[in-house]
Amino acid sequence: MISKTNIVYLITLLLILFGCSSQGDPEKVTVDHFEINNNGQSQSFNVILMDNLVREYLVASKDAKPELLKKLYEEKVFEPISDYCLKDGEYLYLLGDIRNRVPEDIDSLEEVVEEKNKLSEVREIIKSALIDSSTILKGPNTNVCVLPSSSDREVAFTVGTGKIIILYNPELYRSQNELAGTVAHEYHHSVWTKDFFNKYKPFTLLDHIIFEGKALYFQELVYPGSTYLPDYSKKHMELRNEMYETLHTMNREYISEVMFGDSKFPYAFGYSEGYQLVANYMKEHPELDVMGWTQLESENFVKR
Repeated sequence: MISKTNIVYLITLLLILFGCSSQGDPEKVTVDHFEINNNGQSQSFNVILMDNLVREYLVASKDAKPELLKKLYEEKVFEPISDYCLKDGEYLYLLGDIRNRVPEDIDSLEEVVEEKNKLSEVREIIKSALIDSSTILKGPNTNVCVLPSSSDREVAFTVGTGKIIILYNPELYRSQNELAGTVAHEYHHSVWTKDFFNKYKPFTLLDHIIFEGKALYFQELVYPGSTYLPDYSKKHMELRNEMYETLHTMNREYISEVMFGDSKFPYAFGYSEGYQLVANYMKEHPELDVMGWTQLESENFVKR
């Protein structure tokens, strides 16, 4: 692990000099802006709390017709943060489900948005995670939008280069370390996207596995023990063989089954396999720095 002493000193100094500032309409969006300087390279960050936006939606939704709720949710919650965390995102399509699915557990969501002290604590954890992550791997200027949610499924999305959405409620994360690790995970996706995403290059099952494997390896590098990832390395040999035979498929449904699990593949199978492939590769190549293994093509991690 790199020594951080001098870098952290510079970061601390810059945080004191720049402080935190609010941008936009303070009644709607709270934006904490800060910058860090690593070895003479400046990187800018914004952490945007969306609690006021969700609160405004909850008030307006009480008198709205059911058929208008989806439009209202988009207008009140997502449009105000579009420039920060949505516009021109390479993976914007991934947000289709949470943008189109209006909140149903209103009572739980109201509790989340009213926990201002807790949300402020979450914001500070995210800011620290961004500093820790960027100290190890320089990346683009980055915005993180924090969406209060009653979901028990989705936790975070990298929308694209420098655009991350973290969903939050107290049930989604088992610890502060897991929340910080999730930020580091998405940050790595953002950095990789900036430098290596090619919209004209097919994204295969292998690419998905290594994309997540790299982010998980980075997550564990920055915040050890934060992944809670199942280890299937000594199990499911038949499924693993099937996966290897289909690494170049681009069938989205099948890719989703491998990555997330279904009736055949166990929970997060593709994530676990990706992490093991990257971790095993790094045992053989400890000389590589973070950008060194981040930039490698997916095929480098597979030995058959």
